Amino acid sequence: MLTAAALHADVRLAPLFQDHAVLQRGKPVPVWGLADPGEAVMVEFKGRSVSATADADGRWRVRLPAMEADAKGARLVVRGKNRLTLDDIVVGDVWLCSGQSNMEWTVENSTQAGEEIASATNPLIREFKIVRAVSEKPLFEGKGQWRPCSKKSVRKFTAVGYFFAREIYENLKVPVGLINSTWGGTRIEFWMSSEALASTKANAGIQARWINRLNSYPGAYKKWEIDNARWEQEQRLASRQGTAFTARRPLPPEGPGSRNMPSGLYNGMINPLVPYGLAGVLWWQGEHSTDRPDWYQELFPVMIKQWRAAFGQGDLPFYYVQLASYEAGNDKTRQQWAFLREAQMVGRNLPNTGMVVSLDIGKERDIHPPDKQVIGRRLACAALAKTYGKTMQWEGPRMERIGRNPRGIRIIFKNAEGLACLDEPVRGFEIAGADHVFREVPARIDGDSVLLDLPQGTVAEAVRYCWWNFTARPMHNAAGFPAEPFRTDKWPMPR
Repeated sequence: MLTAAALHADVRLAPLFQDHAVLQRGKPVPVWGLADPGEAVMVEFKGRSVSATADADGRWRVRLPAMEADAKGARLVVRGKNRLTLDDIVVGDVWLCSGQSNMEWTVENSTQAGEEIASATNPLIREFKIVRAVSEKPLFEGKGQWRPCSKKSVRKFTAVGYFFAREIYENLKVPVGLINSTWGGTRIEFWMSSEALASTKANAGIQARWINRLNSYPGAYKKWEIDNARWEQEQRLASRQGTAFTARRPLPPEGPGSRNMPSGLYNGMINPLVPYGLAGVLWWQGEHSTDRPDWYQELFPVMIKQWRAAFGQGDLPFYYVQLASYEAGNDKTRQQWAFLREAQMVGRNLPNTGMVVSLDIGKERDIHPPDKQVIGRRLACAALAKTYGKTMQWEGPRMERIGRNPRGIRIIFKNAEGLACLDEPVRGFEIAGADHVFREVPARIDGDSVLLDLPQGTVAEAVRYCWWNFTARPMHNAAGFPAEPFRTDKWPMPR
């Protein structure tokens, strides 16, 4: 087969390198693309010049020396057998925003969208939205376009990413680039390389689930054809009769080549970005993985390590969002989201990571809480404190230890200055005995602690806090960050 370079004799850049791009400050900047095998390629930017020779597959890569932030747009020139010129290239911080629909959620669909759009006039905040792509093999290139922030363009920006970038810019005054690689309704294993998946115990179950989907696809598709034909017939009948018709068209099943392919999104939407210079990663995903928190607990740190190894920039900062409150499922599945939140906590065991809690913004019947400003700000606080060295609060109260006495239980929290709750009495605390049946108990705040006053003779083998899919109005500290859910037991999730 002909290589991509053989089909494109002229030297060309990877699609991330376009007019208006943001290059990462403070570290060598990889620039790469395709040319004829053996072709000499030179890249010039801001008085610096580096060169490389395309390999046998026509691939070439150079590294520009590390640069300081610069908001003044400059020209980047690439010379081979032809000449490419990119304009308005700035140097700042680039953050990769990835995950599923809550990270994909746009500014125009967020709270107070009209006011946010009207005030969005900072062209030094820019987004590259990679086009959705699924692939069995890692792709070298992806499609997308850099867009400076304006009242017109910001509508389609990732809302969490934009509100994060706005906070970062206001504090640091450096250009901020967002690479938006998101797809709603996706599991974590879709975003991992096949090699990373193969290293996990969960891989066997993941591959079996995919094979089952492929095997059932022909029958599912035939059923969809029948259901869709019936839907169209009913719609036509309603139109002729002039009656309302509100039934939704049935969705076709997703089979071969769909987003459900393990590693398919990593291959199509992350690998083409490697090894672009990054300041870090923002991640919001998990809603579609709540049925297997045990898998998630193993996969999440493996994914973080694999992405860091792929980009080759050390322990890139990785900040992520714990699932918000949402009343999903039925009585048997009312705790799935709580167990997935617990699985997400394992990411904190790795260096340069941070988890922000979103329990307080969740909507009971809406999986997409619209108040993305809060989450963007919390992620920015994490980055400002941990990556940029600012002295500021970024975490909510977290259970530190539990003490018992004849009258009850005292739960001590850290990050708990000004511990308070909008509800009185405090809700969400449960205890269980040997029967493993949890019952809510009265709770009251005492400084940085919560006291559970138990009837004499009560035996509490386990304590849980906010251990449900949906939790209204959790406790918070004086800085407004909500308390984390927790449990003291290791009992398995009910199925």
